[in-house]
Amino acid sequence: METTEINIANSVGNSGGNRATDIATVQFLINTARARMNQPLITLDCSIGNETIGAISDFQQKSFGSADGRVDVNGRSFRRLREIYVEPKHINPTKTYQTGKNNKYRVTVGADGRIFVQPNDWLSKYSAAIYGNYYEIFAFGRLTNGEMRFITNRN
Repeated sequence: METTEINIANSVGNSGGNRATDIATVQFLINTARARMNQPLITLDCSIGNETIGAISDFQQKSFGSADGRVDVNGRSFRRLREIYVEPKHINPTKTYQTGKNNKYRVTVGADGRIFVQPNDWLSKYSAAIYGNYYEIFAFGRLTNGEMRFITNRN
């Protein structure tokens, strides 16, 4: 995948436009960078808050020595996040979540947050395994044409 396939329409973070799909894209890219630096991942919730702004600032500080807590369209932070995303690295499954009787609900997630999908899986199964309930299905998205999109067909 080329870096030009991943884009945001508005800035994300401090004083940014903070569109939900742009936030999701930046959170996804931040998690990819954090996974490669062996840092804990942030929540992919498509909302801007202290956790996301802190992760942006942390990334900027480590990458450039200064931080403003905002990722601008085609700014150096966004360009670097895209570069990290396309750097070749094989992502192995790193964690398996399971819950329910006889661990009926089970899902494996990679270090960068990618879910290893199995045939006939459904989002409520992922929600049950990862979050312990069936109601967090809004948290799942798919990278389509370089933009993070919510999955509208929930099951």
